[in-house]
Amino acid sequence: MVVREDNYLVVGGTSSDIINGEKRLGGSAYYASLALIHLGVKPIIITNSPILNKVFKGSARILSPPDGTEITYEIRENSGRRELKLVVSPTTNLLRLLKKSVLNNSFRAKGVIISPIAHELGVRNLRKLMNYLKAIIVGIDIQGFVRGFKSSGFVDINYERFYDLINSFNCYGKKCFLKGDINEFPPSCREASIKNCVNEGFEGIIIQTNAGYSLHVYNSVSGKFFTLRPLPGITGEEVGTGDVFTAVLTYFLGKGENLIQAVTKASVAGGLKVARPNPPWFTPNELEVMMRKVKVIRGWGGRSGKA
Repeated sequence: MVVREDNYLVVGGTSSDIINGEKRLGGSAYYASLALIHLGVKPIIITNSPILNKVFKGSARILSPPDGTEITYEIRENSGRRELKLVVSPTTNLLRLLKKSVLNNSFRAKGVIISPIAHELGVRNLRKLMNYLKAIIVGIDIQGFVRGFKSSGFVDINYERFYDLINSFNCYGKKCFLKGDINEFPPSCREASIKNCVNEGFEGIIIQTNAGYSLHVYNSVSGKFFTLRPLPGITGEEVGTGDVFTAVLTYFLGKGENLIQAVTKASVAGGLKVARPNPPWFTPNELEVMMRKVKVIRGWGGRSGKA
């Protein structure tokens, strides 16, 4: 595959995950960047650890502290629900890295993915970053902004942090989306009710994923809401699936594809990541062919002909 540098930027965490007693490489920077590499892109990665240099071997440009370390999570399954425990906290300020590297007048990106995993980038710094970035599309995973950490290290969802993010967020004239697992949204903001939770100045897209179940999309610009049913019959480990989804969606929106097509292809990529635990998880051709198996259920609303 020919690798081309399209200026897709990934800002995220690199982790060393302990799953069923086995330690493996993980984190949003790893999963999202590898998904972009599957699509033929050579991404630029801002992250906390240089270990991805050894993994990607020239297929990506990694900017990290030379002495940076991985964040460590222990991931457990408990009664069908995933539990996360933070074992080693982040030591890197991602905004500081960005200021030293890509936040200048010459940097332009087709797409930017912002996905901290343990408060490496706070809401206040996200606002500053959104104001500076020059990109066609900015995709933001809310996971690292809404997570709370108990004294034991176990992760819970802090809805106050969610409202702090959602009530003041602004796309600053760029196309952007916020994506999160449905459980990262307060119950009153789930599915079609999300339209009641965004501030009046927000002009972007909200996406809620739900681990193999329906995926919900609200476009505040067009006023439309729709639901997708993902690939049927997919089972397997779901770690990293959301990061793959976010990366693929950002890529296709950066190429100018319409929202429904881009979300559908991203859903297929996430499903194939579950079905295939080891990379490569998908090919671009598979996304084109298999998107026909995803069912789109149009919801309500609309002030224009666009989704």
